[in-house]
Amino acid sequence: MRKRKDISIILLLAAGLFAGCSHSNEPELKNEIAVKTGVTGLQKRVASINNNTDLQAQDIKIDAYFHDTEEPFIEGAKLHYNDSEWKFWDDEHDTQIHYYWPIEGSVYTPAVGDPIIVSSIDYVGFCPYTKPAYITTGPTYHHTTGVTFTCNLGSYMTNTAQADISEYICAYIDNQTKDSNSGSVNMSFQHPFTRIQFQLSASHPDIKINKITYKALKSGGICTFDGSSSTWTSLTPAGTVNYVMTLTGTDAEFNDNPDTPRQIGDDWIIVPQTFSGNIEMNATWIDWGEEFAHNVSTTISSQTWEPGYSYTYTFTIRETDLRVNVEKYTEQW
Repeated sequence: MRKRKDISIILLLAAGLFAGCSHSNEPELKNEIAVKTGVTGLQKRVASINNNTDLQAQDIKIDAYFHDTEEPFIEGAKLHYNDSEWKFWDDEHDTQIHYYWPIEGSVYTPAVGDPIIVSSIDYVGFCPYTKPAYITTGPTYHHTTGVTFTCNLGSYMTNTAQADISEYICAYIDNQTKDSNSGSVNMSFQHPFTRIQFQLSASHPDIKINKITYKALKSGGICTFDGSSSTWTSLTPAGTVNYVMTLTGTDAEFNDNPDTPRQIGDDWIIVPQTFSGNIEMNATWIDWGEEFAHNVSTTISSQTWEPGYSYTYTFTIRETDLRVNVEKYTEQW
């Protein structure tokens, strides 16, 4: 297994004048907020946010709360990558805005409830800024459990549907002050979903993959993210939906490399679950001098797909036989 590839950003916030003053358009220079990225790498597939390069193509939503409360300190702030750095951004005026640390020990009086003695701040991040349509409820925040949201991927169980969506990732770190990290907030974005990838094994020069179908999957559930791990509950019943990857024309996949497997299609994100079912494949190859489409299938043993992990399935096709290699197929994402 590879080391988990969390996607990190650093929020640099300067000290504010009092608890109620959290942002401004024209601060003193010494109090200006800067945002720096913490991971670099090459961009990969459309649906996945794998590194800081991918992250910079998105906007990030930042919420912050007075520690051990659900009382917001910052609500819905947008982080935007501009001029080679992350900035809190005002879309209406197309300009940067600035946020400040509250003074520890000061008193904040919410609209409802008792006054709060300011101690530290809890930060939550989401990417992309506008949540995808498959996030149907939430996200909501509770200081004892973290972030909770409900997901329904039922309408996004084809490769064409997933090509138009973005993966949803989260970050959460609590109990931060302006002195915790010399004024910075280190946030590591993590993957609450599972990623699936397909490969065609080496030496398949005359076989084109037209369609791959994973049968009887769970497509929704409730995710709770506590800052270090995701827990999924209330999954939809198995068998409610299939995942279908269709590859047509020049997109149909073959592999003429004698030594190395080749990835088939794009990444696929799915609700973490245990899968034990049927995989079907439609492929074209030459029989008696003519091309024919063939259907082959297999049933695999129970496989547990965990949040934040990537699973690669390598297919080998022999006449009417489909073989799926799952050895060394798992890595932390």
